Amino acid sequence: SIELNSLRLDDPVTTTDYVRIGLEICVLVYSLHYTFSQIKEIREVGPRGFTNFWNTMDLLRQALFYVCAFQYVVLLNDDLRRNLSLPIVKFQNFAALAKREELYSTMSAFNVLLIILIMFKFLLVFPKMGLFVHTISGAGKDLANFMMLMLVILFGFAVMGHLMLGHVLEDYRTLLDSMQAVMYMALGEFDFPSLVSASSPVAASMYFYSFVAVVPIVALNMVIAIIF
Repeated sequence: SIELNSLRLDDPVTTTDYVRIGLEICVLVYSLHYTFSQIKEIREVGPRGFTNFWNTMDLLRQALFYVCAFQYVVLLNDDLRRNLSLPIVKFQNFAALAKREELYSTMSAFNVLLIILIMFKFLLVFPKMGLFVHTISGAGKDLANFMMLMLVILFGFAVMGHLMLGHVLEDYRTLLDSMQAVMYMALGEFDFPSLVSASSPVAASMYFYSFVAVVPIVALNMVIAIIF
């Protein structure tokens, strides 16, 4: 089989590209200034600064940001990337370059997710908007225990689907694929006729309706009961 990977080229060409590079440099300078101020504050406070959840999240976000920035610079200065316009006279490992680009994109996306989560910290100063954060943080331990229970339940249905349907349906071919299919089913994306065609109607109905009864209905009510 042949695997195709797209590679994003961010080489500066137009005026807009150079403006973007200038803004990236400004963000980097501001991030360095913010990091040094955080390090100074941690030296004054000591290890107690790491006991706060938001501070730990912010430090993780900053560390990941610098890792992404370093990868970005390495990708831009890669010899293969910079010499794409030259005649290729020997084998070039484009796959390795594409993998590094994929890793950079994934880490950058995860960093954005951390930034979104940290934004909830600034809602705490607003009484009505901060109510959501206080409610979730208050029920955090119970929600964590419930999520562990839900993972066990979902894994059980994933094993069940793999044993019943894995030899017919590609979505249940492996345990990982089956777990992903169960996650989709929990979100309401499923194909019941394909379940029936892959096994007997009785087995498919038992599997599907027991899942619907346990996960979306019971689990949703349990989450509401924990939070409120």
